[in-house]
Amino acid sequence: MSIDHKDLYKIVEYIMGTCQSMSEVLVKFGYEDMDLDLEAAMYIDDRIFCCEQCEWWFEIAEMDEDEEWVCEDCIKYG
Repeated sequence: MSIDHKDLYKIVEYIMGTCQSMSEVLVKFGYEDMDLDLEAAMYIDDRIFCCEQCEWWFEIAEMDEDEEWVCEDCIKYG
């Protein structure tokens, strides 16, 4: 069983701006016993990322240009 494309969109919208783990969100959407397949992971990675420093989810455009997987705010204020 793979994650429905409509649910992937909802998951991205739901998790953005939070510090929840992906596993917590998958449980909320009824996918508690699933790992993300490659297609789902790529869909998510093309849209959002979890900052390695503050652990909040951001739109991919908010990733620092020089430091991958770190948000601009952590670079600016960290």
